[in-house]
Amino acid sequence: MATHREMELRPRSSAPALARRLVYDACGDAGLPNRMAHAAAQVAGELVLTSIRQTRRNVDVSVDLAGNQVTVRVSDRGTAPPLLGHDTRTGPARATALVERLASSWGYSCREDGNEVWALLRTPK
Repeated sequence: MATHREMELRPRSSAPALARRLVYDACGDAGLPNRMAHAAAQVAGELVLTSIRQTRRNVDVSVDLAGNQVTVRVSDRGTAPPLLGHDTRTGPARATALVERLASSWGYSCREDGNEVWALLRTPK
């Protein structure tokens, strides 16, 4: 059974927590293990925080659950590509390191109306 949840978040300090709650609720309703829900929620929170810090605009966050995988997407209306890096002492790079550690795969796309960063997490079989 597939599950989809989404919400728009304002650029406020509460946005990452709201994104994490969205993911926890979706994973709980789907009966996923707590460990998986926690990892997906961490990813969602970091992606939302990074997007809001970079754009200072509303973001859309969505979570899709199908089979043994969870996909988290964060879209913004930014005009520049997302800042992603590898110096783990800085904000965007720290988020990148966390996502790389927890996700099976991840990436981003730049569109006419903004950017989307996505992360795919797989549950143990």
